[in-house]
Amino acid sequence: MTAARAARPGRGTGAPRTVRRRADLVVGVLLGLAVFIAAAAYDPGVAAPHWAPRVALLYPIVGLALLAWLVGRGPSGLPRPDAVDLVAGAFCLWQVVAALASPVVGIAWFGAYNRVGGAVWWIAMGAVLVVGRRALAFRAARAAFVWLSAVTVGLATVVALVQAAGGEAWWERGPFSVGRMPGTTGNPVSLGGLGLLAVLLGALALTPGALGRATRWAAMAGSAAGLTAVVLSVSRAAYLGLVVGGLTLAVVWAVQRRRRALAWLAAAAAATALATVLYSSGGLGGFLFERMENQAQREGVVAGQVDAERVAYWRATLDGVRERPLTGYGPGAYVVAFRRFVPADVAQEDPLLAVTDPHGIAFLFAAGSGIVGLALACFLLAAVAVTSTGRARAERLADAPSDGRAPDGCVGRGPPLTAAGAYCLAALAFSLVSPTEPAVALPLFAAVALLCPPGDAAAPRGAATAAWAVVLVTVLAATGAAVYLGAQVWRADAAYRVAVDERDLLAAGAAAERAAFVPRFWVVYGKQALQASVETGDMATRAIGRSALGRALELDETDPAPRVDLAKLALSEGDAAAALAQIKVGLEHNPHHPVLQAVWGYGAVMAARGELDETHGGALRAGLEAYPDKVADAWYWLGMAAAAAGDEEAAAAAAAEARRLAPALTAEDYEGRLRGGA
Repeated sequence: MTAARAARPGRGTGAPRTVRRRADLVVGVLLGLAVFIAAAAYDPGVAAPHWAPRVALLYPIVGLALLAWLVGRGPSGLPRPDAVDLVAGAFCLWQVVAALASPVVGIAWFGAYNRVGGAVWWIAMGAVLVVGRRALAFRAARAAFVWLSAVTVGLATVVALVQAAGGEAWWERGPFSVGRMPGTTGNPVSLGGLGLLAVLLGALALTPGALGRATRWAAMAGSAAGLTAVVLSVSRAAYLGLVVGGLTLAVVWAVQRRRRALAWLAAAAAATALATVLYSSGGLGGFLFERMENQAQREGVVAGQVDAERVAYWRATLDGVRERPLTGYGPGAYVVAFRRFVPADVAQEDPLLAVTDPHGIAFLFAAGSGIVGLALACFLLAAVAVTSTGRARAERLADAPSDGRAPDGCVGRGPPLTAAGAYCLAALAFSLVSPTEPAVALPLFAAVALLCPPGDAAAPRGAATAAWAVVLVTVLAATGAAVYLGAQVWRADAAYRVAVDERDLLAAGAAAERAAFVPRFWVVYGKQALQASVETGDMATRAIGRSALGRALELDETDPAPRVDLAKLALSEGDAAAALAQIKVGLEHNPHHPVLQAVWGYGAVMAARGELDETHGGALRAGLEAYPDKVADAWYWLGMAAAAAGDEEAAAAAAAEARRLAPALTAEDYEGRLRGGA
């Protein structure tokens, strides 16, 4: 028996081999189902039709995969952890530390509303890696994962094709950008990222021994669908990932002299290029290339390579890392750093902008879990690379003929390292310049699992039994909690949809109560209660609104929306001091927020008109004049306050400054931004 074959999983102690194989098959099915949920979960009856089903279904599925694996192996079959396991464990543990140290703990744990993220997400991905690298080493489990992944990509592509043809798609109905289809993912970038599975599926289909015949054909079909999805998404990040993955396969297969695989790769590249040209209405000068060219001309050569917004997001990240270098702002709380450090011109252009992802996974880790979290992610990649390199060397020595040459189509029948490695590089290239999409991150961790299957040395029996029991109880509790919280989130988002569409105060309250850890639900509940109190004069409803907004601030003190509403309420009640207190705290977390500054300025206008105590009026205007980070809204309302006070010279100067900062904004725009809130 060769050393490589002896090191392969499945030869250790523990549960009977048949039981373990069945458990691994279940894990393969569940991980494939998790990919489906991440990419195609959809419920048109909720406010966030992809987010709620993902939260409700994905985490319980990962928990069930862990339970199946633990039960299948039994206490005596618990393997000894290796370097990859240990680094993955340290990475997950640090996510917990960073979440607990976050200024907004709830968002750090669960991520911002409508984004799958936070410490819980990264811990789940760590579980996918640890379990997947053992289960997916078996071909039956790998086949199940491939079938479900291929079906997922195929479904997404079919829906995108229906959308492109102008048909009535049954998924994500609504207006789409011309030429950019979202498929089942609800987002063209997500569709393009999902399409990168073409690299993994195609390479697996061309790896002898990796899949059975039927599964190989399914993988080929899934690869073709993935390439189509990339074309339909018109995503530059997806094209970048596709190029990186294709070049990786080309280099490795050229070294291995795999002429047949290279021929298939060349055909796929040619077909993708042709499809891109045909999909672009103007040929080579059409949609995709014209979009890239216009972007470059508008933003300059360097910024033209990425969106200008991304540069602003990355700068905000670096400012946040300088302020909190060790633990960051929390794994799901990039939005907190963005609010604090967003450039004034970006905030002024869109007062409601609250970016929850810096469009770059390295920046996401740095802002979310600090330099330590980013370093642990890099160490994890390094550990995977070392493990896979050693495994590849062992396989090559075991399977190479005596003359040292590998004939065309003849490679080792161990783990599909080339396929997994190429996809990992493609997904990482995509993630370096794009939001961290669940439809990419989950398959990425599964591919990393394929890339570094461990040996199967068993842990010491006494320690293993105790550890197995502790882990089993922990996973059971976590899975139960995930099921309960997921159901609550799904029900809450359905109520939230009713509240937003019909201005139903009772539904807004139900949403907040069912998912009490989501600040957005409390914000809307409080806002609607205050609006209802204005319409009816009911002071009890006003008290409910004030309480709900206070609850929202307890969950996220950096959110400007509750403070804007509370400051407006205080001004309407004649309490300038309370309004100013809310505004100043809000501006500590959102220094350039236009609406917070507008409310401050409008308070000065009210005082100048005699609607507030004159003492407070002087303080309001003088304080805003002294504020160093004023945007156009502040200058506009300062001008209005000066005009109301009869100071024509100051009014003209302030109005001129507002026009300089925002020449396109009109008086109606400023008033609309103030009325609309944050």
